[in-house]
Amino acid sequence: MKYKTFKKFIAILLAAVLINEAFLPYTDHGSSYAETGTINTDRLNMRTGPGTNYSSLQMLSMNMKVEILDSVTGTDGKTWYRISAGQKEGYVRSDYIKRSVIYSADDTDFESYMTAQGFPESYKNSLRGLHAQHPNWVFVGMQTGLDWNEVLKEESRVGLNLVDTNSDSSWKSTEAGGFDWANNYWPGYDGASWVAASPALIAHYLDPRNFLTDPYVFQFEIQTYDPASQTRSGLEQMVKGTFLEGSAVPKGTSGKGGTYTGPASAGTYGSGSAPASGPAAVDPTGGKGNDKNTVIGPVVSAPPGANVSSLANTFFHLIGGIDALAGWEQNGGNWYYRDDDGRLRGNGWHWIDGNKDGVSECYYFDENGVMAKSCRIGDYEVNADGAWIVNGQVQTRNANASAASGTSSYIDLIMKAAQTSGVSPYVLAAMIIQEQGKSGNSPLISGSYGSYAGYYNFYNINAYAHNGMTAIESGLKYASESGNGNRPWNTIEKAVVGGALAYGENYTNNGQDTFYLKKFNVQGSNKYKHQFMSNIIAAAQEGAKVANAYTAEIKEGVRTFKIPIYLNMPESPCDLPYGKGNPNNHLASLSIDGFALTPTFDHNTTEYSLVVNDAPSITVNAQPIDGKASVSGTGTYTLGVGLTQIDISVKAENGDIRTYRINVTRKQGSEPIIEMKKESTGESTVIIGAPPGQ
Repeated sequence: MKYKTFKKFIAILLAAVLINEAFLPYTDHGSSYAETGTINTDRLNMRTGPGTNYSSLQMLSMNMKVEILDSVTGTDGKTWYRISAGQKEGYVRSDYIKRSVIYSADDTDFESYMTAQGFPESYKNSLRGLHAQHPNWVFVGMQTGLDWNEVLKEESRVGLNLVDTNSDSSWKSTEAGGFDWANNYWPGYDGASWVAASPALIAHYLDPRNFLTDPYVFQFEIQTYDPASQTRSGLEQMVKGTFLEGSAVPKGTSGKGGTYTGPASAGTYGSGSAPASGPAAVDPTGGKGNDKNTVIGPVVSAPPGANVSSLANTFFHLIGGIDALAGWEQNGGNWYYRDDDGRLRGNGWHWIDGNKDGVSECYYFDENGVMAKSCRIGDYEVNADGAWIVNGQVQTRNANASAASGTSSYIDLIMKAAQTSGVSPYVLAAMIIQEQGKSGNSPLISGSYGSYAGYYNFYNINAYAHNGMTAIESGLKYASESGNGNRPWNTIEKAVVGGALAYGENYTNNGQDTFYLKKFNVQGSNKYKHQFMSNIIAAAQEGAKVANAYTAEIKEGVRTFKIPIYLNMPESPCDLPYGKGNPNNHLASLSIDGFALTPTFDHNTTEYSLVVNDAPSITVNAQPIDGKASVSGTGTYTLGVGLTQIDISVKAENGDIRTYRINVTRKQGSEPIIEMKKESTGESTVIIGAPPGQ
């Protein structure tokens, strides 16, 4: 592959800047103008004015197309755009909008390369933009050989792709099985909070052309482990602000997270019971050792009335000679440990060498800094002195052991998992955060969920509702069984490392080696099946998380992206659907006073007939299923002899209209009608019920 030199790239870039300011923030030109752009963040408030002090008009979504109407300076001194989106006008900050730009096609080498890779014209402008900004990136055209319409049809099968139930109505399916029209709700798939995605939303996320921007293009990056660019420091940056930056410790609850409320003489924390072997090889503190600057959880102030100097006699008896001046404090029967910097240990397990003998014991402190004693923390037992014990034996470690040398912080475990599985550690971390959330309070990784206490499933493998099991039960059942990935996953380490092995074997090393391909399996012999996640936006989100882990220097290196191409694709990328409000435009009832419709009313049937004998008028009644829908066409109608068509329209809250039709035929009477004429005068006489032949 041959590209232009970096020097020529700089020249082209400068020319582009001078010509169309493509790489500069838009400034206030002092006059209105119009151009298009797309939202470049997950969710964005469109406000009534140019500043965060103005109220929100509506929420805009990633990749939504908008029209830029004007540019102004906001109350915060930053540039804001006045935009039009979803038939409303409002303001958003300019750095959350990616302006549509036509990039130069002067780099003949790159143009030839794109053509050789088979990229259609509708891909090329976005790829030119990425190449201009990141000249070392490699874009591989993946020729699927599949027809776009067939792929969209397969991926649109109800229940295969899901979206959060709180999403806009246009994002949720109204196909058969996707929406219950009669009962006016979206049925849940894989739990009540996930519903079937609409075909329009699926088309948008399936269309690779919508994501050829940084950071969303990273859903196409090949996921194999690259030690040169995927570093521990990069991983630390990526997981900052999530539970993964802490210790790999058991949660100690029955699946909901929680807080130990204080010492008890014989208390139980959580519902699990300690296994005979205890925590096995798992270090419940994550290898923190006697790190004076490490505090897990919030920093709290000293307990009221704490008196360090009064602790010695009592605490010597309890702990057995620990130096009272080393940081132990007591207040109201509760014990605390304060580090040299004045902070209390809290919210988790900590190794502490309290008596400075070179040996640390393991203690659990709640979010208020209170040490647990004489109880269980999930599956782990602490004695009256607060120390973690297994079969009555206090567990210890070398106080000088380095936290970095262990493998029980999440960062250590993920790096080990990458080395073992061959999967990028950034990918593994992004998957865990996507599946378990930033707080990590999911029952799938609590270690103490019901009958599956002691098992973990960090990647939610096989965690979907089926065979009468919830997604949680199914995922933990899988974790508890013997099988690939060194199952059962009965420790955090085995779940993190073993889960990565299983993922690498089943996906990365099996052709599904990008986030996109594990979401949409459009290769191999098992197409449209064996798809890792059902969340329709997961691939784009996980790709963005990985992108944010790379430093600017790493991003400028060689990165390889495998981008699918389909046959007979739409001429332009599939827009993100927009629309709010309940879509239900069905009737709950339709009737005519004194008459019966044919067929019997059903909300799915839109055409009916009625025959009346000499009725001069009828009254039509109708009620919508959804109270926010409006109905027109009801009331009293005067009938002429013959056919009268009556249309009843139902307008849903989202604006969709459905029409029901009644074909009414009026006869003048129930008996034969005969017209008699007198030959002498020509006058007509109508005789009702005259016998035949007269």
